[in-house]
Amino acid sequence: MPLNLQKIRGLILFLWALASAAQAQNHGTLFYFLKHTKQNSSNLKSMEAQSAAQSFLKPRAAAAYYPSVAVEGSRAHDLPLTERDSSRATDSLLISLGVSQALYDEKLPRTYERDSLIGKKARAQQDDVTERVLHETGLAFFSLARFQAEAALKQQQLNLQMEEETVIQRRISLGELNLTNASQIQAQIERSRANLALLKNKMSEQKMILARLCLCAVPETLQLPSESVWQKIMDAQTSVSAPLINVSKTDIEVAQADLRLIQSKAAPTVRLEGLVYRDFMNDNKSVRSSLALNLIWPIDMARTNQYETSQASSLLQSARLSLQAQQTELQSNQQIARERLRVLLDSRQFFAAALHSARNHFKHTKRQFAEGANTQSELFLAQGDLFQAENDLLGHTFESWTAYWNLVFYRDSLTKMIQETGEGG
Repeated sequence: MPLNLQKIRGLILFLWALASAAQAQNHGTLFYFLKHTKQNSSNLKSMEAQSAAQSFLKPRAAAAYYPSVAVEGSRAHDLPLTERDSSRATDSLLISLGVSQALYDEKLPRTYERDSLIGKKARAQQDDVTERVLHETGLAFFSLARFQAEAALKQQQLNLQMEEETVIQRRISLGELNLTNASQIQAQIERSRANLALLKNKMSEQKMILARLCLCAVPETLQLPSESVWQKIMDAQTSVSAPLINVSKTDIEVAQADLRLIQSKAAPTVRLEGLVYRDFMNDNKSVRSSLALNLIWPIDMARTNQYETSQASSLLQSARLSLQAQQTELQSNQQIARERLRVLLDSRQFFAAALHSARNHFKHTKRQFAEGANTQSELFLAQGDLFQAENDLLGHTFESWTAYWNLVFYRDSLTKMIQETGEGG
């Protein structure tokens, strides 16, 4: 039976797709956790609901522009004070339909403006909380990745110590070393196992913290973004993260709108009112109507609103000072994170060179120790230098990731980064 190459090719592609999907499920990227946090966070859902509730203020204010219609009914009976008045006492049953339309009322556009800005402020608050929750999620992701890397390094170092123990046991059997030498390496092995157990406990705790933030499954393996993003963000143009200062900006806009609304209460208003009514207890029983143009000018309102105006002016000044302070703090935090990342990038080569040197020295010392050319103390000293160099480079790497993530937080929008790149870095 001839082979169907087309079907075989399709089967290979299908199996490759399944393998890629399985690999993706087993590796948690930064974007994976940011996306699930944005979708699942109860804090963000609460802020979204509050923002949606504030959005109804704008149409409510717009409804004031439409005419108001009211139906009223009244039943009246005169109570005569004297016998002479009793002859003129009348009863009435009045039903009326009234229509009122504002022709000029400065409070209406000011109220509409203010309610619109309150909705804008709610959205800004939602964006601010979103940025901070995503930043916290990113820090938790890098902390968990660091614990996993440290645990893998400790396991590697433990395996190296166990190899040394094998060499020491062989030399003991040849009479070159004694049991004291074995007890020294065994103590180091037990200490490494204890440190590894502590790291795994920290890793489990950090895993629960990350799961609480994203409300999703945490894969066993985390995949860090490419380290090329470090230099990329250093080369980017300096800016200030807009979501972190938009709340203060909208505070100023709302305070200005409040001040204008208070001042508009002293302005005259013009209303057109129409009325159609009928008295069912009147002998005439005819339907009557009236049309009135009303001018209302509260001439003493400016004095009455003086306290509210002073309070609104103080709030406006406070909002402006708050924005200036927040901009200064953000720029300072951005400069600190940028300088921190620059120093880390400049010094990375020295940590890498130190590790390379320590690794070569340890290999040479280990080979000489196996041949009996040097002492166990020299081996342990070279081993300690190697472990310290490995720990220093790993710590340096994750300090760089923390500085990078802080710089992204202070100068960019994490939400925008997710939407535009679909990646975590």
